Amino acid sequence: MPMSRFFMLGYKNSRFCVICAYASFLIVLLLLNIRTVCSRTYSANDVGSPCRNIGPVLIEGIEKAGSGNPKLLHQSKLIAFRKHQPVEEKVREEKQRLKLIDSHESFRYPQKGFYHPLLSPDDKWLIYHKETFLARKSGGTIIGDLASIIWKKIFYSRVGKSEQKSLPLFSPKDRSNIDNVGDYKEWSLNGKILAISAEVNGNASIVLIDFSGPTPRFLESFKAKKSQFRWIDSFLLYIDEYGNLMKKFPNKDPDKIIYFGSSFSAGGGIVSFRAAKDGTLVYQIGTKVFKTHLNDLNSRFMIFEDQALSNFDISEPGQHALIYTINNPQNPNMLMAMLVNLSTGKTLFEIPVPVKRALFSPDGMKLAYIEQAAPPYYPSNIKYRNPHFFVLTISTMQVCDYGFEVNDHFNWTPDGNHIIYSMKCIHPSLGAYENGIFIMRVSDGKQTSKVSSISASDFPSISLSGKYVIWEDWDNSTFFTVENPLGSKAFKKP
Repeated sequence: MPMSRFFMLGYKNSRFCVICAYASFLIVLLLLNIRTVCSRTYSANDVGSPCRNIGPVLIEGIEKAGSGNPKLLHQSKLIAFRKHQPVEEKVREEKQRLKLIDSHESFRYPQKGFYHPLLSPDDKWLIYHKETFLARKSGGTIIGDLASIIWKKIFYSRVGKSEQKSLPLFSPKDRSNIDNVGDYKEWSLNGKILAISAEVNGNASIVLIDFSGPTPRFLESFKAKKSQFRWIDSFLLYIDEYGNLMKKFPNKDPDKIIYFGSSFSAGGGIVSFRAAKDGTLVYQIGTKVFKTHLNDLNSRFMIFEDQALSNFDISEPGQHALIYTINNPQNPNMLMAMLVNLSTGKTLFEIPVPVKRALFSPDGMKLAYIEQAAPPYYPSNIKYRNPHFFVLTISTMQVCDYGFEVNDHFNWTPDGNHIIYSMKCIHPSLGAYENGIFIMRVSDGKQTSKVSSISASDFPSISLSGKYVIWEDWDNSTFFTVENPLGSKAFKKP
């Protein structure tokens, strides 16, 4: 081949390579531009694909003030999307300047009226109430008075699915009249059976539903007092209609644990009980509180007696109890609390402030509580100190005051090292809050993350696996089951 021909061929190849490189560069720029647009559209908390609309988003309305500075029209709201509708198009539909705050997938949004989500221990099933199937007691309303509602049905869905199916609360051969469904509900430890309270044909009862197969099926129902019950290992502890404490394996006859017969005793029967995972029992008869153990019922002894008794709780390992008392009969919501050693029955610590909410850590080694603040409340111009949040380390009896930021909508994370809560208080004496779900590290009180900008109406929680964050939206009657943005290993129960 002539040398000139060789150089001409090399020149053409070089031009081709340059053109290819330039085209590749333009494609990369285009992709980066698309990615940039998506990052502006969706927040860092988006759990879906960058450019895919996955559900409602939280937005704030913004307008220009006379000075040209942006002015907040309203604090926040959730908006719904048509399938695959871009955020910018929805913003134009709203006919005002909107700032995207957060994006999470909720349950069947924009359909509303979903309450009380409960996730199974294996992260497979969601249980919830739906507003359509309810009746109001006289004078009751949906808004602000859920306690006055009689729930007629309860529903289930597989996690991640938008299906909505009614739980089977009676045998297909029966046609029972069901009311007051799901005031109390608890999963068995393996997540295979759900125990749920209901009124069956006018009788307070417990219904057992089997979730071990591809779809749930009715197991049985039996009469019981309308009160809390508890799974221990593979059996259920509950109070029957006569005030006896009973032990029951599914589809087996119940065994008597603490028995008074078929009528209330002089003491009135058992009012309520709490049970630890090791079988330690604390129960109330009249104004007295007793401690015993499932393996040694004769070890019973009284740990408290007082007309001021309000309620009590027990730590998960069964070492300590918390007794609540009413300090002032004129103000029954102002509760005092004391920590009791269940081995000796002695009081270890009396919380020096009125308590609004208190929770043992999962390992029972710490007690978190928030004080009950006195009126007046915001927007009163009279200043007062906002309630403070505390954690007691039981082994050392050391109390740490974390200040005013944590709200009373709090829970422990499964690892027992963090607190998850809704609505961060941002002023020491005014009722001013930052919306959202926050996580605080107990060791130093530092906020480690903000899971979402959407606040909860109740207590947000993290599943035992650490995979999901679950909460019920404050205003829109929907709930969120969001994959933990910090990863499934964060906060997982040891």
